[in-house]
Amino acid sequence: MENLFYILSIVMIIYLAKRFLFAKNTVEIYKDEMYKDKEFLKELEMIKKYANCNDIKLAKVPKETTPKKVEMKKIEVFYQLNTAPIKLSLYHSSNFRHYHIEYLYQKIVIDNYWINEPFHTEFSKILKFIGNNDLWIKSSKSKEIIVNTRDKDDEIIKKICINVLSLNEVLRDVILETNNSLKKRINLNKYHIQNIILSASIYVLSRSGEIDKICQILNIKYLNEEELLYGLTDKIYEDFIDESKKTIAPTTSGNFQFIVQTYEEIIENIREYPNTISIGESPQNTIKMLPHTLKKQLISIE
Repeated sequence: MENLFYILSIVMIIYLAKRFLFAKNTVEIYKDEMYKDKEFLKELEMIKKYANCNDIKLAKVPKETTPKKVEMKKIEVFYQLNTAPIKLSLYHSSNFRHYHIEYLYQKIVIDNYWINEPFHTEFSKILKFIGNNDLWIKSSKSKEIIVNTRDKDDEIIKKICINVLSLNEVLRDVILETNNSLKKRINLNKYHIQNIILSASIYVLSRSGEIDKICQILNIKYLNEEELLYGLTDKIYEDFIDESKKTIAPTTSGNFQFIVQTYEEIIENIREYPNTISIGESPQNTIKMLPHTLKKQLISIE
């Protein structure tokens, strides 16, 4: 019996010893695993923090920075223009016998598209009248030389030799200079400019050396320059109403000094021509009548 108890005691001791040793190894293994797990968790936390930091920065970038300006690229667009010629109701060049007058009609009426009435017709009328009559203006620098000759019937003929200016050339230069000067004024519209051009045309015509003959044909009676200028305006610009004529007549238009100054500057430098005038010549043989009607045509303008 004692031996059995002895044997059981030994077995129990051996069993407890094994359990103690196994438990010790298990604790060490567990500790080792726990250490590894802690290291892994630390690394995992660092990765998460790094990832979170990057996420935060990426999230803040679009909020904190201003959007970039997008440059708009210009696109060239080509349009096909209508190059067909324009047709206007104009007076044919055959109405203006002198090339200076035809050029003036081109520059003032056609180039500016000033075909509004009554300006178009009335301006064309005075151009044709001046161009058809080859009028002249006595040069202020010229001296008169009277020459007596005898004809085949032995009758004395008196002639005056003087230097003259071509009224066609003077009119051309005065009107073009007037037009260019007035277009620089901001406060003037085309109707104001047209009226001043009509006034300047009347003033140049009144300087003609044959003005008395012209007045006889037009039945104009005058005692002074103001009556002469208004009489020419009234007879030539028939289609204008009386109120408009007052604004056109040079002495009442408010632009008289400007017109006179322009005229004086032009005649100082214009070409002179010798001319011989027969005293007592019939006016009907030298002055053609004022045209009352002019026919327009549809003319293509490039």
